[in-house]
Amino acid sequence: MASMHKERKGWRVIYRFGPKGKKTNRFKKRFRDKAKAEEFKSDIEQVERATANASASPTDVKRWLHLNYLSLQQAEEFFGASPGLYIETTTDYDLLELENEEYIHVHCSRSLATAELLSRQAFHWLKTEIGDIKDLTVKQVDKWTQSQHNKGYSKSTVQHRLDALRRILDIAVDNKMVPHNVARTSKWKRNKQADNPRRGIKDEEIDALFDAVEKDTAMAALLGGSMKIALWLGRYLGLRNSEAVNLPWTQYELDDGILKIPDRILHPDGTYYYPKTSGDMPLADELVERLRDWKYRQEQGIFATKTRYTRHQKGHAFVLGGLRNGHGQSMPWATGGLTKAFYKLRKKARIKRGEEEYSLSKEVSFYGFRHRFARQCLKSIEDGGLGLDVRTVMGLMRHTTIQMTQNYLDDLTPQTNVLKHARL
Repeated sequence: MASMHKERKGWRVIYRFGPKGKKTNRFKKRFRDKAKAEEFKSDIEQVERATANASASPTDVKRWLHLNYLSLQQAEEFFGASPGLYIETTTDYDLLELENEEYIHVHCSRSLATAELLSRQAFHWLKTEIGDIKDLTVKQVDKWTQSQHNKGYSKSTVQHRLDALRRILDIAVDNKMVPHNVARTSKWKRNKQADNPRRGIKDEEIDALFDAVEKDTAMAALLGGSMKIALWLGRYLGLRNSEAVNLPWTQYELDDGILKIPDRILHPDGTYYYPKTSGDMPLADELVERLRDWKYRQEQGIFATKTRYTRHQKGHAFVLGGLRNGHGQSMPWATGGLTKAFYKLRKKARIKRGEEEYSLSKEVSFYGFRHRFARQCLKSIEDGGLGLDVRTVMGLMRHTTIQMTQNYLDDLTPQTNVLKHARL
């Protein structure tokens, strides 16, 4: 008879079909809710008894086919059912969520939190707006994707949400809940051109940001007091947002003046951070001195502004610090924490031109340091840049293709771009 077992997130029912005395295959089905698992176990035991005795009424067989307890092949094998019977499986969101969770834990381990969030958003739309996924149409999918873009989400974000929906519907097809995946025929096309033009931070904007941190104690207290060093990392290294918060002190070899970014970094709680790309970056002398000073003050707990997060910062394992978990282990800030802190600083910063002051554009972001870093490397020495060749900059930016680096050449004017005409 069927048996029920407790799992990490739910319950599993194991059962067998077939005549007595004959070797049979074992089947299993997972549930989040215990009551549903018990109900299924009770029903499936009736099917087990019927298959063992090779006897069942046509009404029962049709009902079991409808509930997806039996496949059409099994019904033919055990009861000689008609091949023309139509199988209509009901929508089972519990099953979809369990199998989708198993998939993303195996295939999306590098971005598990993002994959889970995208899945929750897709499931919420299906449950609240669609209900039975058999009623879902391509037109509804196209309307949903367009509405997401109209709300202000970027085309890349909408594409990620559509991919999550497609994955869920693929699972539904495998479980015969729908005959085909309508999201696969959606007309939504993500334009490869970015929603916003490539935007680097200007020198006067950088001065305004530093000025706001130095003069406003509330701005200096952002990120537990590490906002200023975050600006220096962005200015000199052009790090990605996630790299700035997730790189520990152990990766900064200050004596040798090198930052090492490996394929993965082990956090104190046993989890891993996976950088988008790995590589080594040289550290400027001025940055090394500022990092030494910051490391000393962080180790000693010397902060200009005391906040409720300061106690977490002393002796922290990460350069930008972060909160500590329940075991007292150093954990980095979330990437979104850096982004939100920078936006607060941007709202406070002012550009001074004569007697007038101007606020910073909403296009200014921490990621803009990365664009500026690439442009400064590619710009000629005569125009205040470093005059590096494209392949060298490709290594510093840790791009996977040279085309990604060459895109920054278009930001430079023909007068300042000495490399554009040197390409062969």
